[in-house]
Amino acid sequence: RKDVEKNLRTVAAVSRFEEQLLNIPDFDLATKKSLYESLGDGCASMKSYSKALEYYYLMLETAKNMGEAGEQLRPCYVSLSQTYKDNKQYSLAIQYFREELKLNSNDPVEACKTTLSIAEVLEIKEAGVEEILEVYQQARSLAQTAKDHRLEARALSSLIQVLRDNNRLSDSRKLELELENLKEKFGPLSSDSEGDEEEDNTPDIGADICIEELSDVELEETNENTMRTRKKCPTTKFRRNEKGEFPLHTACINGNLPLVRKLLEQGHPVNVRDHNGWLPLHEACNFGYLEIVEELLNRGAAINDKGTDGCDGMTPLLDAACCGNLSVMNLLLQRGASPVMRTNKGDTVLDCLVAWRKRYIKDEKRDLDPVTLNQFNDLVETLRAALKKAGHKPESDRSPSPPTFPVSHPKSTRRSTGSDIQDKITRRSGPSSSSLRYTNDQDLSLRRSYNEQEQIPKPSSSSFRRSMDDVPPPQDRNAAREYEDTMKALRRKPMQLPSTISPPLSECRTALLDEKEVVDDWLID
Repeated sequence: RKDVEKNLRTVAAVSRFEEQLLNIPDFDLATKKSLYESLGDGCASMKSYSKALEYYYLMLETAKNMGEAGEQLRPCYVSLSQTYKDNKQYSLAIQYFREELKLNSNDPVEACKTTLSIAEVLEIKEAGVEEILEVYQQARSLAQTAKDHRLEARALSSLIQVLRDNNRLSDSRKLELELENLKEKFGPLSSDSEGDEEEDNTPDIGADICIEELSDVELEETNENTMRTRKKCPTTKFRRNEKGEFPLHTACINGNLPLVRKLLEQGHPVNVRDHNGWLPLHEACNFGYLEIVEELLNRGAAINDKGTDGCDGMTPLLDAACCGNLSVMNLLLQRGASPVMRTNKGDTVLDCLVAWRKRYIKDEKRDLDPVTLNQFNDLVETLRAALKKAGHKPESDRSPSPPTFPVSHPKSTRRSTGSDIQDKITRRSGPSSSSLRYTNDQDLSLRRSYNEQEQIPKPSSSSFRRSMDDVPPPQDRNAAREYEDTMKALRRKPMQLPSTISPPLSECRTALLDEKEVVDDWLID
């Protein structure tokens, strides 16, 4: 329980540090350096060493940009060397330990500690025995220079152990006598306390965060919103449909701005979920209705909501990026949407946006028109800059290559109707997996699934009638023969029903649909 609570506090602290990074001015390098160090420490404490290394490199880069050099860079090298060691990248760990050692030339105590760390890494790396012994001897000499008998005892103990492990018992006995004489002269010299001191110096990220207080704040906000809603209008006034959608959901899906405003004026809750966990804001962003998005934000819509478990961590901004709704994305960013949040699969807003353009080029056989392309490129640069500022390395470093086919102006459409819906309506199973079709003026949005049971075929009398069709016509057969053939057919056919009635248990279905899945066929028929 303690470990879980510690990790929760660390995650909360890291989230705060990222938010602070996005809000500080570019010229405030000192604050940037401090935040990068804290982010690295937080990631390292959760054993996310690769991410910690990214932050420590940014810390080092920022320190150099500030004009720091020499001893001032030591904390950067200490963090890098120790994290490389923890990440089992031993050659790089030694490299940065040696960089640290150069800065400790005038401090024999720190130089001894660093040299001991190098020797320990060489042992883990299974380097040559003579090389290991030489480094431990250097550490002992530095301890003697510093007159630090505890460090000398630590170096001697390590030397003795290496010699024993390599059957050099005569050499080890000589050093054992020296160690005994050292202890008799200066008293007990435990090397364990040194490790305890180093452990105590490890920063405890998020120690000032109280989980209970965070939970209480969220509870108060929820209760306040609930009470405010109840005062305006009973919750029973707004009923769900078969998909769990409230009237505000359907108004957003249909792009009905007057109805959206009317519902909100009547006290309709803003942040309500359908059966799959989507908010009305998700729907408006998914369909690209800019004015509705603005209206919802003005009414307090949760701008960074990630939906429930089946929504793949999709925030409204990620939703808009997957659909290429660029104007909506600009509005969300202006109103404070986080540009660094990711889906549960790890895709950033930038990844989703670049993937959308690639799908558009593939499906439409042409690139975006010049105006839209300029808007796209501006967003890409904005998102890339935000990721870099927050210490993330953008994976979508390059936009898709321009098409080699002639570019023609796409037909301006808003929504497909009639028989074209079957071909134009889009689905998704994730932001970057399915192939999606879009129009130029407004990209056709992605409809979501509802109750899975509504899409699973149910056994009916027609199923059994189809199985009965395999029985030959009764002609002159007697009743007993006809009964026997009928039962054989029934025993044979229903065996295939489970595969069509129930999906495999191993499949994990989310609220995101693949483009091949069709919803609301009965509307088309």
